[in-house]
Amino acid sequence: MDHGAPLRICLVDGPFGPFLTSRGHEVLHLSPPAGVHDIAALLAEQGFAPDILLHTETLGRKVVLRGVEHLPCTTAFWSVDTHVNSHWQTPYGALFDAVFTTQKHLAPLFAMDGGHEAFWLPWFGTARPFRPFAARGTAAGFVGRLGEGRPVRDRFAAMLRDRFAARLAEGLSFPAMQDFYDDTRLAPNEALFGEINFRLFEAVSSGSLCFTPRTPGLGELFCDGREVVAYENGWDLADRLRFYQGHPELAQALARAGHGAVNARHLAAHRGQAWLGALPGAPGRARGDAARLAFALALVGLLEAGLFPALFPEVEAELARLSTAPAAAAGLIRLWRLGGQRERLLTLCAALAAREAADPLLGATAAMAALTAGAFPLARALARHTAAASPGGRRQRPLDTPRDICLFAAGVFRDAGRALRPGLVFEPARLVPRTVAEALLVAHTLDGEDMGIATALDTALEPFRGTEPARLGLLSALSLHDRDNWRWPLRLALVNARMFRLDEADQELALARDLAARAGEDKRFAAMRDGLFPAAGREA
Repeated sequence: MDHGAPLRICLVDGPFGPFLTSRGHEVLHLSPPAGVHDIAALLAEQGFAPDILLHTETLGRKVVLRGVEHLPCTTAFWSVDTHVNSHWQTPYGALFDAVFTTQKHLAPLFAMDGGHEAFWLPWFGTARPFRPFAARGTAAGFVGRLGEGRPVRDRFAAMLRDRFAARLAEGLSFPAMQDFYDDTRLAPNEALFGEINFRLFEAVSSGSLCFTPRTPGLGELFCDGREVVAYENGWDLADRLRFYQGHPELAQALARAGHGAVNARHLAAHRGQAWLGALPGAPGRARGDAARLAFALALVGLLEAGLFPALFPEVEAELARLSTAPAAAAGLIRLWRLGGQRERLLTLCAALAAREAADPLLGATAAMAALTAGAFPLARALARHTAAASPGGRRQRPLDTPRDICLFAAGVFRDAGRALRPGLVFEPARLVPRTVAEALLVAHTLDGEDMGIATALDTALEPFRGTEPARLGLLSALSLHDRDNWRWPLRLALVNARMFRLDEADQELALARDLAARAGEDKRFAAMRDGLFPAAGREA
């Protein structure tokens, strides 16, 4: 496709309209209400035949396009909130020629459900004049929603207010928010799951010095210590805020450099150009039954999140028609578990247990579904049947208890690279496990006193930011169970520091130091502490 010639481009939501029209392209902007929409019908209503269609995810309003795989033009989907919506967006992305995500480390997820790895396309800033720090009235400030199930952010805000007299605001319009940051010198940022978020670009666009969580891809957008300041945890953030409060000229220099970086590299025009430039390398879309399955599985993910319940019969019928495919059968199991259709679920699971071949992911999914539905003998039969067709290590694992089945399923999910579904609140009473963390959570729910499972679950959650509230409870139980082991309070110190519970973090760190000294393991303690807190500079 010649992107130098004028093109007809349909934007289903998204910000690139002004950029594209400035380049001479004809743009149709569609902004349908929340729901599932026939994209061919929407285009026909407008009498518009696009060369390119881009569907951009919007905050809060879920829009799903039906039939996008049939369009004769190049199609693309931009996942903006991958960190909370990948559980339904990964199969949905398979319907498009190319998928883009704002989160670099989550791009491989899109290759797991019939699609291809996504292109990285971060969010962007806006061009605004730089106001010198001397003309700004707010020393430190933060804009963002508080409360509403955000315990970590609430502690972050409390730390800023109590230790730095920061100005806090929420519910501001976009212009009011930009005015807020125009008047703010230091702008600490918090991200629910350690993602690169809008607030980073909003603060830096206004020429505030932004302190943001260290996360994959950040260093490719802004230079740490020259354009923004990255931090590891609450201790680290507090130390860096104190330093730059005491060095206002240096803080202003970094803020000015970050502001310049936005204008040089991070405006809508830069992202629009990158998007257009990536399309010639689009890997292509699913078609036929593969596309129908991808669409149905995307809807299953949305149903599991409590959205679009009226679509249940349609999704059920489509998955039943495609159920010879392992992914479709697994989707049907998830759907029936969600809908409380226990007998139908167990009938399908029993049929799977009688088959000669056993797809590992389907077998593990069916075993966990039967287990959580209260059918342990069937769950054991499914696990044993699946293990018999698995590599030697799987065949040797005992499968005699619910715990064994959960560990077996966790191993299958681990082999498939399914560690966690970011953003989805997993409820064992209504959802079927699909990941390592979810299988282990079921095991922990069955026996909260099993410290081996608690340890395994904490290990599974540890790599993922945003899991700290769950890890706090697990590590507290482990620390109480093994009171003389200094490693548990040391890990608790890190989790508390990431949750901005700095007093509690100090207490746990001191306890870990004392226990290590009592055990004569001061050097091991110091090495582990320095590994866990590489940038915090803490002394215990």
